[in-house]
Amino acid sequence: MKPILIIGCSNAKGSTARKAIDLYEGAMYQLIRANIENVTESFDVLILSAKHGLIEADQVIAHYDTELPKRTDVGQVSAFVAQHKAKAQSLLKEKCIPGREVFIVLSNGYLNAFDNLICSVGAKRALSKCVVYASRDHRGIGILRGRLKRILLTQGLQAKPPILFRSGVANTDEMLGYLSSGQAIGSSIAYVSDTLKPHLFRYIKDALARGQKVFLDNGMITCLNSGNEFLSHSAIETYRRIISELKPSQSRNLSIVIPDSRDAEEALAIVKMHKKSIKWLARRCRLILPVHRTQEVISDHAANMMSAIDFAPVTLGIPCRKQIKTSAGLLDLRLTIPEIESLFELKNPRTKQLVFRDVHFLALSEVTPGTVYAERMLLARLHSISVSADACRTTAIFGNEATSNRVGSVELRRLDKEIMRANVFNSSNFRDHDVGCEHDSPMVLELLHDAIEGNVFNFVETWNNTVHPAWAMDVTGLNECESREHASIILCSIPPGAFDEILEAFKKMHWHKFCFSSHRPSSFEKRTESITRIFGRGRRIPVQLNMAL
Repeated sequence: MKPILIIGCSNAKGSTARKAIDLYEGAMYQLIRANIENVTESFDVLILSAKHGLIEADQVIAHYDTELPKRTDVGQVSAFVAQHKAKAQSLLKEKCIPGREVFIVLSNGYLNAFDNLICSVGAKRALSKCVVYASRDHRGIGILRGRLKRILLTQGLQAKPPILFRSGVANTDEMLGYLSSGQAIGSSIAYVSDTLKPHLFRYIKDALARGQKVFLDNGMITCLNSGNEFLSHSAIETYRRIISELKPSQSRNLSIVIPDSRDAEEALAIVKMHKKSIKWLARRCRLILPVHRTQEVISDHAANMMSAIDFAPVTLGIPCRKQIKTSAGLLDLRLTIPEIESLFELKNPRTKQLVFRDVHFLALSEVTPGTVYAERMLLARLHSISVSADACRTTAIFGNEATSNRVGSVELRRLDKEIMRANVFNSSNFRDHDVGCEHDSPMVLELLHDAIEGNVFNFVETWNNTVHPAWAMDVTGLNECESREHASIILCSIPPGAFDEILEAFKKMHWHKFCFSSHRPSSFEKRTESITRIFGRGRRIPVQLNMAL
């Protein structure tokens, strides 16, 4: 489905009535025609007209001289909105199909009018289900034109798939599951390092050597959640020690996070304090610089930190967690799309080159609720930014094993039966149970006789679907008692040679009768296999088991 492109009208117009997209001749329309042959073939274009309100591109209109009220003229803006909001909201509700991309590229005055036009709950709800990019906080027409050009030129292009780290890994079952399924894994030096759970760190080193991507967070969120003090020098020392243990081919596959703070002054002080180590780490691995919202302009804050480390080649880290609980209350961490875009557009004042070429979205995955993930992927695509992201998926897929309908819990219940059945089939008491055992201690025969006494007709149907046709039972025309007698006679008249095959078939059908507690899989076994299946989608990478010392 074509994306929606919402643009404003222009003062420059043709003199005769024609389709709206052809009538307007302003700078933005000249830009469109210079970069795309027929914009309506690639986009469903809507135009915000000062005279007609929100209209479709193919609506035929005549020349007019009406101008949109200035943002400061609240009364006139309110009158414009009152006149056109019903039509605009109806049009958007019709066009806004869930998941559809919507690009809003309007000057600040037109953007203000548009925001007021869609103020109804219904219109906002319809737009919220789409993947929306709105150019906001642009400083001048040049930036707006540049953003529109990016939209036109990137339409239809496939972005490089993001690297999605399955983070929060702190146990062997999770580590094995994600590695076996070929996933990029993520953890934190608060959980795993060369000194914390070193057997898990050995898995990380092996994964890096195989070319798998690994992400190690600095543990700040863990400290905040637990109410402990976060020590930046400790994190830096741990990172340096880890990188020193790795070969260059391993460290290039490792992403780590510079110690950070939500306080601008403290964050700047941290990078200044560790400047030498940060530049050393940046030459050896993928180093992520988190940029948090502060009281100052966020792009200025990022520029100050980058200047402090001489614009070393680091990856931009974007917080995406909605909120975290701290001793001081709830903290809102998620950066908005305009804030992120201002960071994507940040330039080195000396070289005039873009500062960031790739981005890591912290606490974001493809199943983050709503359109948060899709909108950030869209923004990165527009700016040709390479993307990685990390989020803890394990807690999201597992609930109560007995009652939860989460995908992991459902898989655990399925595996409990599947693995236990396989263990029974491989057990000696199942394999060795033959006709001789049945004579000494009948188990399967008793089950078959019980089935005959219980519901003979169900038994006959199951029997005939299981055994060779030569031993099929025909109870057509027989009543229940006659059918029981006939079935019992057939069952007792089968010779030992033929009964071997029948016994094997009904042993498998009633395998649970051979089950002991030792056949039940462990929680570790089930969780590891569940993660492998859910994320592996049929592929499986062998991983050598490392034992904890």
